[in-house]
Amino acid sequence: MGSIRRGPVRTPAEGRPAPVVARDPPTDTLDPHVLARLREDLGDDRAVASLAAVFLQELPGRSAAILAAARAGDVEALRAAAHTLKSAASLLGAGRLAAICRRLEDAPAAAEADRARVAELLRVCRETAAALEAVRQAPSPMR
Repeated sequence: MGSIRRGPVRTPAEGRPAPVVARDPPTDTLDPHVLARLREDLGDDRAVASLAAVFLQELPGRSAAILAAARAGDVEALRAAAHTLKSAASLLGAGRLAAICRRLEDAPAAAEADRARVAELLRVCRETAAALEAVRQAPSPMR
């Protein structure tokens, strides 16, 4: 099986490497641009509200799984739980939560998922839940 060769990204017009742009960590609990794109893609604010409701329903179990795996030192369970939550958070524009999950997922050992990082995850889960609850309940011109 062949390997994928990675190199600098070339701009089509110039054939030179495109500059690498460092992304700042997300600062918003929810990215309004992601939510707007999701609304546009789904064409219905009720669908976005429904996705938010499912996320809110599943969030306590997902964050509890991460906490339990971190306490047990179970690296694989921690990575799997963090990956699942990261994916769901990314879909809804919860960038801060997704970034924390990414750091937990990429930690080489569960011991590195220290108490401060797990406490940060739980705090951001609460903030994200509050923000998504507001999105879920907001009146919308599309309803």
